[in-house]
Amino acid sequence: MKICFFTVNHSRSESYNYQAKCLKRFTKIKNFDIIVYDNSPIGGEQISAAYKDFNNVTVLSNQRNAGYHLGQLYGINECYHLLKNYDYVVQHTSDTFFVSDSLLSDWIINFEKHKGVGLMTNQFLFHPESNHHVREPTLCYGTDVFVFKPSLLDKEFWLKTLSYGDIPPELILYKACTDLKKLVFIWPRMFVTNEGRQLCAPEASDLNGYDARFFADTVSVMHTHNLTFLDKYL
Repeated sequence: MKICFFTVNHSRSESYNYQAKCLKRFTKIKNFDIIVYDNSPIGGEQISAAYKDFNNVTVLSNQRNAGYHLGQLYGINECYHLLKNYDYVVQHTSDTFFVSDSLLSDWIINFEKHKGVGLMTNQFLFHPESNHHVREPTLCYGTDVFVFKPSLLDKEFWLKTLSYGDIPPELILYKACTDLKKLVFIWPRMFVTNEGRQLCAPEASDLNGYDARFFADTVSVMHTHNLTFLDKYL
């Protein structure tokens, strides 16, 4: 099974150092490649230095920034000639970190059993019309972390994602899967409160004063803009 971790980044260079620390802790997924598409002014040498302990790392630096909504999808399109060579691509943004790979490995094995499904993602807790987070899943699909099979989500699919205009990528992904009749495997990602409850979108009162970004979710993904929050896992 060939797996690639692919990230589109427009962030601080420190995020790469933390990404590398997380990947080095993997115990189940050992053989994987890394592709970085960076659309910030960070130099390629600085990015490559963060991944010096890994083999098979491709860094594309100083790339075009297609904007907040489309940057990620544009990066996939630009790199599809590389991504098509993998059985699974784990796409994640620069501010999402796998603090453990055990559940990711289990879910990919489960995903492998469903041959006709091209995308594994979570339902996104965001309403694109109101631009507000909600407590119940909507039709949108999460795009900060998802896994796809290039054999099923091919170049036609990713080109299609650029045809809907400058709207949230979570809505674009839903529209493209619907229009092209692609099957989706829902990967539940919830937060566990200090009381032990699992919630889709906990409020501050559910977390005893901590923002949800302080916690890794139930599939061991931590989405944070404060990199020091990762220290408790690393």
